[in-house]
Amino acid sequence: MNEPKGTLPVDTAQAAQLAARALPFSPGSAGGVACVSLTPAASATAAQATVDTVPWRHEGKLRLTVVVKASFSIDTSPMRPAEVAAPFHAKDVHDRRGPMAHVTAASDRVPYRQYVDVTALGHAAAPGGRPVAEMNVRFALVQRGVPGLDKTVRVVGRRKGPGEAPEPFARMPVVYERAAGGVGVPENPVGCGERDGDLPNVLDPADPQKPAGFGPLAATWPARSRRLPAGARAGLDAEVMEVPGAFDWSYFQCAPRDQWVAALQPGAVVVLEGFHPERPRVQSALPDARVAGAVYGLDDADPDAPTPLVFHADGLHVDADWLHCTITWRAHVALRDPAQRERLMAVAGVGVGSAPAVPPRRPPGQRPAAPPSRVEAPREPRRQEGAAGGTLALDGPGSAPASGTLALTPPPAAAAPGPSAGALLAALDFDGVPAQPPAPAGVAPRVPAPAPAAPPPAHVALATPPPALLKEPPAPTAARPEEPVTIERYAAVCSELAEPGALRSKVLSAHDVEEATWRKAERRFRDELGRALKRGDRAPRERFDDAYVSAWERRHPDRFGVAQYARLVRAERRGTLALEIAEQGLDAPLGMRLRRVWQRRAAKALSSSA
Repeated sequence: MNEPKGTLPVDTAQAAQLAARALPFSPGSAGGVACVSLTPAASATAAQATVDTVPWRHEGKLRLTVVVKASFSIDTSPMRPAEVAAPFHAKDVHDRRGPMAHVTAASDRVPYRQYVDVTALGHAAAPGGRPVAEMNVRFALVQRGVPGLDKTVRVVGRRKGPGEAPEPFARMPVVYERAAGGVGVPENPVGCGERDGDLPNVLDPADPQKPAGFGPLAATWPARSRRLPAGARAGLDAEVMEVPGAFDWSYFQCAPRDQWVAALQPGAVVVLEGFHPERPRVQSALPDARVAGAVYGLDDADPDAPTPLVFHADGLHVDADWLHCTITWRAHVALRDPAQRERLMAVAGVGVGSAPAVPPRRPPGQRPAAPPSRVEAPREPRRQEGAAGGTLALDGPGSAPASGTLALTPPPAAAAPGPSAGALLAALDFDGVPAQPPAPAGVAPRVPAPAPAAPPPAHVALATPPPALLKEPPAPTAARPEEPVTIERYAAVCSELAEPGALRSKVLSAHDVEEATWRKAERRFRDELGRALKRGDRAPRERFDDAYVSAWERRHPDRFGVAQYARLVRAERRGTLALEIAEQGLDAPLGMRLRRVWQRRAAKALSSSA
């Protein structure tokens, strides 16, 4: 007999190969940011990856999420990389493009997920291809010997009416159209039921009246859309996604609630039962997939320097018909304004066993546009929110500091004294209690939802008194001469404005610096630092770093010392420097500056003790 209409099996890898091959350098179709997939051509452990971005704003804070997807074959265990990565989807993809059909691929335009969505689609397959009247189909994810997800549905053949025996079937699509539901059922508005004269074939073993299935839920279905505040839909569809302040982040979870897991653990095993006619059980361990990536263009002092990213896996989708699975990772960074996207480049890659190396300088093919010279409205400074895992060339010959929004302050005080040689050697040689090794970047633990930003200051209207009646025009006021701005002053204020909550307008006003003076200083030092690094002269950057760190240390005494530096050194030896920076609660540019400055202080202390 003919099986009910459902998902037609489509080999996603084969379909992608038929399409035109994308260039390794391409503009992010969703986020408007140039993206590069890091895939070493000669490496057998490299996984093809899709990279794209999602710009979004939440309570005044502008962020950019970098999304990475890689596909793997579950025909073997552990899984091996697929030939082609799954594409980025800017919206839900429905079966046969019908809005009243199940979702075959959930939207990737998601800024953040608190949990990992684990989903699957496929057909129930009778053992040996011999038709059966009913059978069980199981989908499980076993992590460290314990099922983090273990779900079974009962699949029955077509029934002419209640109480009638089901007709035998060889294959049956396990999709929501064949599950209990229908119009008015929030969890499955595309389902079927007795009132439609079309009895469901996919049943919940505990309650046949409940919707059952393993696939993703559409964002438009009431089970998800009812989590949105009134009027939020238009903002979420905007080019820069506007996430409301009072927001239920579970809206972005596309899996049924019983298919959310806290994190993907190394070596987790996917189990499929009843999906293959010749293999009653298919099980395959997740690969040791590791992700590395960075964003270029966030550092005004050196736009070609990378700002490393911390990725965590938040999606696992299984195509049981073709024995493929796709893992999705996300990381996010803070931005100053939407126009900054035009000057950015995002790079990321996936490797099995080791992460691809991130170039220490921006890859060729795109350079940042010159920043606008207009006076912009006050804005909150950029604050980096993470660092990358895996192997990352963070301090190559061209590596440079990153900086936030800048302003001008008085010259910094003398640099903090360096560590004593004895204390330094003791700290570097003593490992103490071994730190828990960081999870591979591809299976980073769950992180909390982005904290709400502090509300912007209320606009204060300045009353202008009427001008006094003058018999004679006032004498012209002499223009105030511009104060010289040294690189030390420039760096000190870079440090000050990188603090959370600092506003450029307030800092400029507090230091009595006009916007025009600031713009000149900004252009001058950005150009000077960039030219110096290109010709291999690190002295200007070292002066910048020293002043930046000294200013930060004055505001945060005892926050970073010998012990913290020693932890960075040990992490660098293990290849986990970026993760250690994040674990110490430092943003990536500050952490790298601290390491460079303390490295020089340590060398000086050791040489003076010799």
